[in-house]
Amino acid sequence: MPNKSLQQTLGRFNMDTFETVIFSLGQVVAVAIGVSLLSASIYARRPSKGERGLVPMYIERTGGRFNSWNWTIPFVRVATFENFVSISCITHQIVLNRGDVTSIDTERHLISVGLRLQHHRVDLPDILIWPRNKDRLESALRASLGIKLVGNPDTA
Repeated sequence: MPNKSLQQTLGRFNMDTFETVIFSLGQVVAVAIGVSLLSASIYARRPSKGERGLVPMYIERTGGRFNSWNWTIPFVRVATFENFVSISCITHQIVLNRGDVTSIDTERHLISVGLRLQHHRVDLPDILIWPRNKDRLESALRASLGIKLVGNPDTA
């Protein structure tokens, strides 16, 4: 039997059709990813329900990790108020009141510096925030949550 071309082997489903299907699937996937990222970005701009229409003292769009969910900058919104902090993204809406957070620790990774919010609430995930301006956000979080700076970890 002579060598058949791939087109003959595939029969009716020739290469033009195959390439068209693959290209179309790629476009559908790209649009779906784009829509989900746009939705996450729009969601991160909105105040959470816990803010109750109050005006925040400080707002920053950051990145964050909540247990296994990781969102890069700018998909997490952190807003600080006089007695609480609101953290929201498309997968979480978290309100931390004074007394909920026991410490705010600086966590260094390969190319970034984050703030880990240690808390005692079992209904919340582990919270690691990737701020654009670490010092400013840390200061705002400490003021809102009533956490004093014990020592400067950078000088130790």
